[in-house]
Amino acid sequence: MTLNLIRLVFDPSRSKAIRIIGNPYTLHQFVYETMSASGKPGRILYRLEANYGFHNPEPCVLVQVEHSVVPQINDRCWGKPDFVRMESKSSAGMLREAGIYRLRSRVNPVRSERTESSGGRGKRIGIADPEEQVAWFSKRLADKGMRLMSVDHRREPWLEVRQKTKEPAQSARRLVFASAFFEGVVEVTNAESAENAVIEGIGPGKGFGFGMLSLARR
Repeated sequence: MTLNLIRLVFDPSRSKAIRIIGNPYTLHQFVYETMSASGKPGRILYRLEANYGFHNPEPCVLVQVEHSVVPQINDRCWGKPDFVRMESKSSAGMLREAGIYRLRSRVNPVRSERTESSGGRGKRIGIADPEEQVAWFSKRLADKGMRLMSVDHRREPWLEVRQKTKEPAQSARRLVFASAFFEGVVEVTNAESAENAVIEGIGPGKGFGFGMLSLARR
């Protein structure tokens, strides 16, 4: 398993950086355009790191791309790239069964409910209860070949995304995502399934910064 990782570290003194970080849709556009400028990155997963604050004043976005690319900023859209620095690396290694790993992930926990308006199809409903969020995450990991051994869970404010439409007369599309951040320890019970989960992500909302699963040897 080879991972191609890019850290985008933003300068908090620059208004452009704060504008990108503070708007989920703008951040989505910036990440996808920057990663796709020089080639086809394949699946893109990213996460705004949760430790942004007093001890780490620089906001950081960790991006994982399926194929190796050279990230490039389109200066016609975003201006001079002096508001962000980019650090790239790749790592290769195989997960091993019965191996113990540290985990970090932000996910969009949902459940499916059938309603008359959905025509019998399941409608995704965000999960707000903290215990249900942990249970949802544990179940998803188990389905992907991992057993959650310990977890530090933080329920976050719901993420609201106002997605621009192509028609000027139409109002912006409003999307709302339940959000939870997890750090913990897992045991790998099925290495192949666990590696697929790292590559593909977990749960919905991946286009807006959810689902990226980071594992590191203890």
